[in-house]
Amino acid sequence: QAARCGWGDDVAFEAAEVTAVEAVCGGSLSLLRVGVGADAAAAYTAPGQYCQVKVAGADDAAFLAIASPPDGGESGELEFLIKPVEGKPAGALCGLAAGDGVEITAPMGKGFALADKLGDDPKEVGVLLLLSTGTGLAPVRALALADASRGGLKGSGFADVRLIHGARTALDIPFADDLEMLHQAGLEVTSTLSAEGACEDFPYEWGCTDGYVQDVLDEAREDLGLDASCAAVVIGQKEMFEGVADVLAKSGIDKARLCANF
Repeated sequence: QAARCGWGDDVAFEAAEVTAVEAVCGGSLSLLRVGVGADAAAAYTAPGQYCQVKVAGADDAAFLAIASPPDGGESGELEFLIKPVEGKPAGALCGLAAGDGVEITAPMGKGFALADKLGDDPKEVGVLLLLSTGTGLAPVRALALADASRGGLKGSGFADVRLIHGARTALDIPFADDLEMLHQAGLEVTSTLSAEGACEDFPYEWGCTDGYVQDVLDEAREDLGLDASCAAVVIGQKEMFEGVADVLAKSGIDKARLCANF
């Protein structure tokens, strides 16, 4: 059975096969599915873990957070949301097709590890914020869809969970079907869109506001009732991460309650 990798471990790549590559968000992102087999998929045990993935025979690999929820290996697949950047390993992966070969490591890292950071009783957490931008929604999606028994939020007992995701326009929001399902199930979802006027004619039923995640959070922190009991899962660009950290600090939230996947 495949073992989970951690920082400092020797990195071993195994051959695997692409099962699908789908252009999403108008082609600005790609969803890559890799068939790794039941044992290797079972090594993925916590949302927020990631793999190194590269085109078969290539020297350089992309570090990619796993977008699908852990399922004990039942599917035999792992999903990754990729921004294609020309000349980079991620860009090369986006050019593949079903049946092509890749090389992939076992899942790496501890994931978000909410229980380790926030304690065993989710009811003691005030508001749990899920904050992401761009492809950062991928591991947040995995967290939201995974069962509590696998480190996810389904059936976990957190009383108040809010998801705020930043994108440029509505077209740039990945996993819209999943967000709609989560919204219908009671998760409060807000999209923050940075392009001018992008919230006009917003096509989804959840909330939309202009701006950036960190600024929207700062404006809403009193209405949200943020205090020392609250916590946040944060995945995004450096500026967003640092801005969110400042807002949480102003709200009295200890930095140890800021949960990232690295």
